[in-house]
Amino acid sequence: MNTLSYPLYYLDFETFQSAVPEYDGLKPYAQIPFQYSLHIEMAPGKLEHREFLANEGIDPRRAIAERLCSDISCFVSRRPRTGL
Repeated sequence: MNTLSYPLYYLDFETFQSAVPEYDGLKPYAQIPFQYSLHIEMAPGKLEHREFLANEGIDPRRAIAERLCSDISCFVSRRPRTGL
């Protein structure tokens, strides 16, 4: 735990699957993410929360990926590799 540095990210996400693919490029029973909850611990005990819930009936894959990248990148700075 001593090697971790802030911010720390805690991600929980939900998916659905369908026997009949609902969107182009999917196979039967493919996992499709539609919701996430992201807690960002900026310092010990200091949390921020971000979330996403897709609109029903619209392929959520691109929107959830773009939003998650946005929610994470606003706190990420370029750090040199540590050799891990």
